[in-house]
Amino acid sequence: MTLEELAALQLSFTEALDCPSSSPILPQGWLKTTTASNMRRFTRYRSGLWQHQEQSLALTYPVIKALVGDNFFRTLACVYGRRYPSRHPDLGMFGERLATFLGEYLPVVSYPYFGSVASLEWAIHRASRACEATALNAQTLSALSSHELDVQRFTLSPGSALLTSEWPVVAIWDAHRHDGHRLPPVDRRACTALVYRKGWTVEVREIESWESAALTRLMEGATLGEALLSAQERYSTSEAATQLVDSAALVARWLSDALLVAVP
Repeated sequence: MTLEELAALQLSFTEALDCPSSSPILPQGWLKTTTASNMRRFTRYRSGLWQHQEQSLALTYPVIKALVGDNFFRTLACVYGRRYPSRHPDLGMFGERLATFLGEYLPVVSYPYFGSVASLEWAIHRASRACEATALNAQTLSALSSHELDVQRFTLSPGSALLTSEWPVVAIWDAHRHDGHRLPPVDRRACTALVYRKGWTVEVREIESWESAALTRLMEGATLGEALLSAQERYSTSEAATQLVDSAALVARWLSDALLVAVP
């Protein structure tokens, strides 16, 4: 068998796996004989593949699954797998395009916030798998001289992410963390979510625009002074601006959250 023939056979096998028919045709030449026993084996293999893909998505997107229900999620996972087949050896990366898919999937067009919820859950998933880093603490910060503090640049801990949305995604996500919580009103409003890992726990909180401005600068490798100046500039344009932004409170929260990492 030539390499071209092997590639064609592999392609036909993949197409048979993705065939929406309940009785797909096994590719010619894959087995010496297409017996009923061989077809049952192939069907079990195909079913197992779909189940693993569905389970992978369910682990990454529990809130999306809760929003649409088990049966619909099963169909969604199958259609998603056909449109965006896994290209990564790690099945945990299978769902990286789900937010995009939900924006295209006609059966959920009446729920435009699904894509934003999926983006948040993907950020949570990525944060849970991020590497460790030594976070800045209060003792280390207090040991810095004024000059060192002026020039030292920081970034956010690995896996941290800022997500902006037109929907209250943090409230929607939080409502599904505990049984019995009612879904909050899904009214269109601006929301910025901060996702980060503290120890082994991924944390999510909604933040104000001025804190987002500061954290965005830190993600770019800014000094604390530059980040806090960005926060003040954004705060001064807000309706809540009656005084200076509480810089000490922001820094204390970041230290408590183990959010800051010094740039070497």
